Amino acid sequence: MKINEPEDLADSDWAITFPLKFAGAEVENAYRERFISATIGLVRTAIVLVIALFICFFLVDLWVLPDHLENALLVRAATVAFASAIVGISFTPLFRPYWEWWMGSVPVVGSGFIALFCLVTSDLALTLYPQAVTFAMLWIFLIARVRFMIAMATSLLSIAVFNAGISIDPRFTAELYVNHSFFFLSAVFMGAISCFMLELYTRRSFRTRRQVELQNKQLVEEIAEREKAERAQAKARMELEHI
Repeated sequence: MKINEPEDLADSDWAITFPLKFAGAEVENAYRERFISATIGLVRTAIVLVIALFICFFLVDLWVLPDHLENALLVRAATVAFASAIVGISFTPLFRPYWEWWMGSVPVVGSGFIALFCLVTSDLALTLYPQAVTFAMLWIFLIARVRFMIAMATSLLSIAVFNAGISIDPRFTAELYVNHSFFFLSAVFMGAISCFMLELYTRRSFRTRRQVELQNKQLVEEIAEREKAERAQAKARMELEHI
């Protein structure tokens, strides 16, 4: 896929503003296009990792939830089916323009399934399994490769979806709510810092690399112009010598 790279832009267009965005629209669009082109394989791998973990965690269900395996299997199958659908969509034209929102849907929907999982299984699941939401948030911050602001929005929405779903269960006490919220917010705090620094580094790297490319291109053009002028001067001297 050909990427339209910005050229002859003012230095201000390359400035990185908060919340992590290039000041120039052309630079920002070029960054996003180059980024997804370079990381589409990693993005798909991140979703496959989610599928693999959900399948492997069924082994934990065999030990922790022996009396609720049917419900546990149904919820896990629904989660795996949703994530698999996102992998399939990633190979269609629908994915690239909105890829970050597709990726963000994975932890949000996953948090809803985790809440459902806790509702249809045992008290022990209600105590232990909500920590999976913590993994979902760390996944969106560190593995999914989405922008910082998208990761923040989807992580907070994941918490809201889980709490809304689980709040209808009378077994979900205030103590459990405080305990889970502490871990959720801790994951958001750590994940947000890491995601912010990773994206900032990536943007700075893109800016440095692209500016060097533009400088090299300008240098090549200047050398070509100089050689052209020298050839013209040499030709003029030869013509004068033959007069």
